Amino acid sequence: MVIVIIVGDYIMTNKKPLTDEMVWDLISNYDVIKYIQKRSPYLFTTDKLIRYANNLKNVRKFTDEEILNGKANFDIDIIIKAEEAASRAIQEREKEQVYLPIKPKKEKVSPLFLKRLLLGTLAGATIISCATFISKSKETNLDVSEYIGMLASKEGSDDYLNKRNIIAQNTYNRDNYVVYNLPNIALDILKVASDDPDIFDLCILSAYFNMDYNRLKNMDEVFNHLRINVIASASPLQENISECSNFLEYALKISVARGLFEENSSEYQKIYNIVQKYKLNGYDGLEEDDKKIILAFINKMKKLLEDLGIEQLPNLQERLANENLDASNIDSKERGK
Repeated sequence: MVIVIIVGDYIMTNKKPLTDEMVWDLISNYDVIKYIQKRSPYLFTTDKLIRYANNLKNVRKFTDEEILNGKANFDIDIIIKAEEAASRAIQEREKEQVYLPIKPKKEKVSPLFLKRLLLGTLAGATIISCATFISKSKETNLDVSEYIGMLASKEGSDDYLNKRNIIAQNTYNRDNYVVYNLPNIALDILKVASDDPDIFDLCILSAYFNMDYNRLKNMDEVFNHLRINVIASASPLQENISECSNFLEYALKISVARGLFEENSSEYQKIYNIVQKYKLNGYDGLEEDDKKIILAFINKMKKLLEDLGIEQLPNLQERLANENLDASNIDSKERGK
């Protein structure tokens, strides 16, 4: 049964029964909900509009006045892009347009993770990245990427047993192309780091250095999927990621937090200015000297990856051991039935 709610001149339809709490939220957030819907008519259901209005006010801490004055437009546009991406993914699946055999998600995710991952439908989207296949040696990386990959996969699976990192788990060969499943890479990173922000930086850098092709472009896309999921949820990673729009911007933020640069130093300002150019024109739009500075900055990030790996290795090992113990206890209970 389709329920039609009429509040003033505002009409919405919803296929779900509205609880008393939802009706109250609808009335108390009327102006905000109407403002969100006006930016993208007919895209949201009633319950989603209520959820996003509450998120902006209770999680992002915007007041009604700030939202109505446009200060939350960035957050709202991220939510709209997420809804549009999810809608496109559904349409593509309905058309049965399968570009390549994307691997299914590797295991059931915890209820807490699912609550935070409001836009998990993006995992099924065939949003992929292709790069011309050229023989090339892998960048060196610590074994921590193997532990991260094991935490993202199901115990006993092929990915788990072969200790494949997240990028390897989501990489496919098609004819003469290497294909990355970028939405799944983002979801795997969040699966490992959604409850542990200290590991998030490590996961981001590990993913970047485990890619062989078009790193910056691909990681910007991964970062976009991360932002969509984090901003649209109550994840504690919001503070880490919401103010950055691409991988380089976030890497620069990490470098300051980790003491690689002073924020008022000339070296930091030089890199910051280049990152702003990169946001406007992309890597190919940079001058050669700017590209050299970015390359030197990336090399510092590689050293930071090693330091973070040493710092977080005991944590990763402990988590893996605990998950194995939990799995063993479950298996024992099942056998005892």
